[in-house]
Amino acid sequence: DDGGPYLGRQYLTGESLEARVERQGPRSLEQAVQVGGQVARGLARAHAQGIVHRDLKPANVFLAQTEDGEEVAKILDFGIAKVQRQGAPVSATATGAVVGTPLFMSPEQARGSKQVDPRSDLYSLGMVAYWALTGRYAFGGDALGELIISICTQPRPSLVAARPGLPAALDAWFARACALEPAARFASADALVDALVEAS
Repeated sequence: DDGGPYLGRQYLTGESLEARVERQGPRSLEQAVQVGGQVARGLARAHAQGIVHRDLKPANVFLAQTEDGEEVAKILDFGIAKVQRQGAPVSATATGAVVGTPLFMSPEQARGSKQVDPRSDLYSLGMVAYWALTGRYAFGGDALGELIISICTQPRPSLVAARPGLPAALDAWFARACALEPAARFASADALVDALVEAS
């Protein structure tokens, strides 16, 4: 009423994917595919607007309850997003700065490369799927440097070995989603989720 600026945001009821897995354990394949598909659609919308999230992780995937009792996954926290406008990248960080959550960041992001594009988010989504299905991190290390070296040099672990009983085709899907080189990954979020559904 006084003409002062304000910010309106949607009020969400529910919990993060991180909280859900910590409370109930790894998700079923059906649940993981459903959440992965919804997150992928959100990423596709962001990428179409030139936005790269750069910090996709289970804590930033919110399982929101709708008024009719359904559950929908929403992507939170675009605080370190990189925005591409008319060919010029805009972000709050300088080239060479490592931003994001190391356990889920792509090799190029871990190296602080300025060549971070939507395929980096797709890598992170693959890592989120691995964690949701197994309750484990794909890579680890006693120190940040060791973790980054593992992310940038080690072969991708087997998803099926981490959770026996999953379809064998998920290993090939995960290896492509989280390939070391961006060019070897899926070209889009839609392609990633289509392949996930087929592999499942």
